Amino acid sequence: MKWLVIGLLASIPLSGCMPELKVANVDNGGLIQAKEGRKLGQADVTKSTKFPLNHYKEMAFFSSNQYYFQYGYDQLKSFNHFNQVLKYNDLEKIVIANNLQDKVINLDSQIGLSRFANNYKPFLWIRLYPKQENNKNYLTLVVTNPVNAEDLFEARTWHDGQTDEALLYPLFNALSVWIKENQ
Repeated sequence: MKWLVIGLLASIPLSGCMPELKVANVDNGGLIQAKEGRKLGQADVTKSTKFPLNHYKEMAFFSSNQYYFQYGYDQLKSFNHFNQVLKYNDLEKIVIANNLQDKVINLDSQIGLSRFANNYKPFLWIRLYPKQENNKNYLTLVVTNPVNAEDLFEARTWHDGQTDEALLYPLFNALSVWIKENQ
């Protein structure tokens, strides 16, 4: 019992610096603002390709690891940049409904997503995942054109168990700015 109490007390300070994974409201300018009293971090944009997004506004496919998936999916939808934001299961249903099973063998590879885009309609693949580089951990948001598997946009934040304002919101704000610049 003593060790349980010590463990709980030791974890209290840590809970204040972990991301809440709380979907934030998007302002009229299409950006997330920091909560009062908190500072909004900055994303490091490592790739930003000019790309005409008009034909890609119909749908976006979002993927991530389990920890960030629901947050990222809901936050991406909140921006209203795309008519549809789809999950893996949604893509499977479209393949079946449109009788594309012979043309799209799988959806968990770049080849499968490319076949889907070429046989159904163009879309963007947006994913959020942790990445390690030079002994530093980052949270990375990447946008890929599945037709040719070209990464069009990449932003990252330093991942050290920070707040949503420091880790997550800057990534989605950078994405929103890139989308607006390419419409």
